[in-house]
Amino acid sequence: MKALVIGYGSIGQRHALVLKELGLDVSIVSRRGLDELGFYSSVDEALCEENNINRSIKKHISKFL
Repeated sequence: MKALVIGYGSIGQRHALVLKELGLDVSIVSRRGLDELGFYSSVDEALCEENNINRSIKKHISKFL
């Protein structure tokens, strides 16, 4: 199962960690410019490249749209 965490501040990092511990494949949308696998700079980019995202934690989504 896949999850998309939008925002990678302290709360987003905690959500990502918990989801990974639960066994989900976690991708992250962040404006921090992280060039790691599973990190995206926009929601549109993440949704275009990631299929079957089952859960989305939306934090401050208006900053990305």
